[in-house]
Amino acid sequence: MPFAVVHNAHRTSDDPLVMIAGGPGGRVIPRRIRPVSPEFGGRDVVFFEQRGTDLADPRLDCPGYAEEKQKAQLGRIDGRELARGLIEVARRCVADAGRKGIRLSGYTSRAIVGDLEDFRRLQGYSRINLVGVSYGGKVIFEYARDHPDHTRAVVANTPLTLEANYDEQGQSAMRRTLDLIIAGCEREPACDDAHPRLARKFRDIVERAASKPWLLDIPDSDRAGGTRHVRATPWVVVNALLDQFYSPDTFELVPARIDAIWAGNRKALSDILDIGKSTYPWLMRLSLWCNEEVPFEDPARVAADLSGYPEFARVDQATVPNGLCKAAGVVAHPAAIENQPVRSDVPFLIFSGLFDPATPPTIQRSAARSLTHATLVLFPSAGHGAGFSACGGRLIGAFIADPAASLDAACANDPPAPHFTRSLK
Repeated sequence: MPFAVVHNAHRTSDDPLVMIAGGPGGRVIPRRIRPVSPEFGGRDVVFFEQRGTDLADPRLDCPGYAEEKQKAQLGRIDGRELARGLIEVARRCVADAGRKGIRLSGYTSRAIVGDLEDFRRLQGYSRINLVGVSYGGKVIFEYARDHPDHTRAVVANTPLTLEANYDEQGQSAMRRTLDLIIAGCEREPACDDAHPRLARKFRDIVERAASKPWLLDIPDSDRAGGTRHVRATPWVVVNALLDQFYSPDTFELVPARIDAIWAGNRKALSDILDIGKSTYPWLMRLSLWCNEEVPFEDPARVAADLSGYPEFARVDQATVPNGLCKAAGVVAHPAAIENQPVRSDVPFLIFSGLFDPATPPTIQRSAARSLTHATLVLFPSAGHGAGFSACGGRLIGAFIADPAASLDAACANDPPAPHFTRSLK
């Protein structure tokens, strides 16, 4: 497992900040290393990668997985065909890993926690501070649970938690964010006047894409100066719009974008189409999910969540398609504790974004109830990764400086609500 220690030129503390990525499968070591922020109070910063990810050995890739996803992005297959294709590719990748002697059962959050503890011990740190985002929340929650004496403080940025059962609520969480965006526009007279009946227009866009999809030429980042033909099917249109829900930089433009696409503005759609082939370590992602998430999820609830929102054109928010793990032969029986709220006396700072379509605030509020010393900060105008802001940085600095002190989180309310009157460029 690779790691990078960025030494503080003015180090005064021996307990570093250890950064953990989300995903699962995300990369945390930045491509450009910068000096340690003064907000971190004389501490080194450690970027700790997870087993199986981009820089790890082995890197758990799954040839063909990204290609299947790209077919859907180009409008060549729909959501059902995509799920079938991913399951078939996963079968081949799992079989190939077995022939290479790779034990996929070793790819779990619990194993990553063990790696992190080995690293702490070998580096000689008596205690560490943990900072994790999204899926990384599972790793840092488990580390605090299993190694409380070596955990000084934990910062969880819109975290996924052990007990969340993510795939059972993927579509409903996305629908919640869409409803918040539409309601937010309706509350602003200028937005409501400019973009009325957004829910109806969203449905109209999807229905039109089914009957008469646009044919678009989109610049292809894999081909210098080249383009690719995209058939803007319902899956393509909905996937592009839902991808805008994660950050206020993009979701504040959703009312204007829905209206523009509804009015026939093809550029409003083509500007948000992502047709690049993913380089994600997909076998790592599906292995971890099959080992520790899917065993606790109810397949019927996952299926009901997917079918409950037909306007989403079967754009599946589940991490892996329902039934993939069993079909690929990755069947695990984790201990019950891996699906239970973490109880801990370690100080936690937890960020939530009101508009978060991936890990909504209910997940963080539930987790905070079982923690003795938890400070929960809601960013009312933010989405996923709410702590990636100037305010978030200041709060992390103040919390790490003194985890027991009362935290002034007033900056999280600036601005108190998104501005949906923004126009497309």
